[in-house]
Amino acid sequence: MADVVPPGHRLAWRVRTETVEYVGEILIAPQWHRAFGLLDPQADLAFRLVLLTAPQPVPTEELDDPRVLSWTPLDVSAAPSRAPQEGRVAEPRAAYRVTSTPDLLALLGETPGRFVTGQGEWQPPARTADRDPLYQALTAHLEALERLRQRAAPYREALLSSHVGSGAGDVALAGEQQVAASLEGLREEVARLQAALAAACPDEPGTDYLELEATLRRLATVATAGAAVFPLVALRSYPGPDAFRADLEQCRNLAAQLPVLEGVAAVVTYLRAVQFRPEDELLEVDRRACLLQANPAYVLHAPSLWDSIAQHFREVQAAYQRVYRTVHHRYRREVVALRRRYDALAPDLSALELLNTLEELGPPLGQGLREEYNRLERALAPCTRSEADLDLAAAPTCPECGIPLTAVPPTHDLETLAHDLGRALRQQQRRLSSRAVRQILARSSEPRVIRLVQVARASDLSPLVNVLDETLVTFLRELLRETR
Repeated sequence: MADVVPPGHRLAWRVRTETVEYVGEILIAPQWHRAFGLLDPQADLAFRLVLLTAPQPVPTEELDDPRVLSWTPLDVSAAPSRAPQEGRVAEPRAAYRVTSTPDLLALLGETPGRFVTGQGEWQPPARTADRDPLYQALTAHLEALERLRQRAAPYREALLSSHVGSGAGDVALAGEQQVAASLEGLREEVARLQAALAAACPDEPGTDYLELEATLRRLATVATAGAAVFPLVALRSYPGPDAFRADLEQCRNLAAQLPVLEGVAAVVTYLRAVQFRPEDELLEVDRRACLLQANPAYVLHAPSLWDSIAQHFREVQAAYQRVYRTVHHRYRREVVALRRRYDALAPDLSALELLNTLEELGPPLGQGLREEYNRLERALAPCTRSEADLDLAAAPTCPECGIPLTAVPPTHDLETLAHDLGRALRQQQRRLSSRAVRQILARSSEPRVIRLVQVARASDLSPLVNVLDETLVTFLRELLRETR
């Protein structure tokens, strides 16, 4: 993961003590950004000092990495006016020069300011005349980091000895690498447990279930931290190392019962997807009883009950599958008959849409019929699964058509569509007949008998539906324009 931070002036910085040289950075920016508070886990930096050039609050909770220290001026009139350019920082009353020695232009010495770390507001020790304030602030911060690591040492020991996750207890690794491997293993383990627990969540979670959720949530917060951030996150998340050990112990016990928990999740997921009809009242009672038994908190407290619960589930599942196969067979058969009626409506719908393009007939009719027709096409899609090859082990519905047990063939919807389509088409035909009759009667040069025969033919244009196409519509449009 790249260390991506908003634009600011970044300076590589080194702090030397009598025994150690620390490599870090100073970041000077006009405004605090959330990204400032977390260093790249891959960055080999001992510290980051964020110098903000304007007074502003810095939320403690946004300094996730204990290596980050922020400083903000308290007096706006004394704040630097711009970021350093060519080795200088300009300030209304004085110029601070950046040199190779850690002495950031006496900025920290002459401008009142406020330090903040992830543990809250921080006050460095009183400045001595023979040492520059920047060096003093950074060495004091590094010493505070070391004390923080010592306070977090029991958490580190608890993590490394927990043997939770694939990376825990790997003695081949050393130092921060071992912590990082243990955190990665814990993160993977907690993620699996959270997924299984969420899938098995009962309709009315009790106190035991909520406590399991809270335990995994706390551990997930710690596990997602990098090795460098781990001490601060652990101290924030737990009142003491004993509470952390207790959560790790519970996580280890849950991990040992993960197959049972995943089995409970599979049962709950399946039963929640099952739908029964009113006439299946007894089966619905069994379904609810099995769901009550498959409460993860109860099962994990008494794993010996799982075998009997799983057997009860298999009985409910078998009874459901017998009913579903019967309903599915009947539904498929009815859909085949409905599909033939549905397909027969296609010519009428196309004819209506072509007639609707004739503006001379008036406003279009049957708006929305095409959308309903397309919807019914999905509902009447044929299912090729026979009852013999209908696999309901993984899911309670057909993997091809997916109809629930409560599904009803869309007979009424199809009848409504046919009725509305027929009515709209007949009305358009009457409009067309009326215009054609008026045109025939206007031909005074033809004998009355011939005109009478033509009127009789023009009064019934229903056969046009079978031959109507774009060419005929173009002819009708020109014909209708002649009657204007």
